[in-house]
Amino acid sequence: MKSDDLKLLTTAVIIQQRVGGNLAEILDIISQTIRDRLTIKRTIKTLTAQGRITGQVIGALPVLLLLALSFANPQYISPLFSSLPGRFLLILGGGMEILGFLIINKIVDIKF
Repeated sequence: MKSDDLKLLTTAVIIQQRVGGNLAEILDIISQTIRDRLTIKRTIKTLTAQGRITGQVIGALPVLLLLALSFANPQYISPLFSSLPGRFLLILGGGMEILGFLIINKIVDIKF
């Protein structure tokens, strides 16, 4: 099993077995350490929730705005699809949108 907590526990038990000491106290300290790790993970997840939602909004907003404008005033949006510079701008905007989404996801994806 790949578990940092299990590694910590086995290491502590092996050291206690070789050196001696109070096993109950060691297990209490390890259990508190594991609880603290879980608390920190939950706190980090909570604090990065705003960043994750921001990435989702930034990813969806331009697409939704393009759809709303195409329904509200199709003549206003048609040059983006019919002309070469318009298509270039759509591709450029889409690429920048994807890049921004990936950067935000990379920022809020904290490995612990």
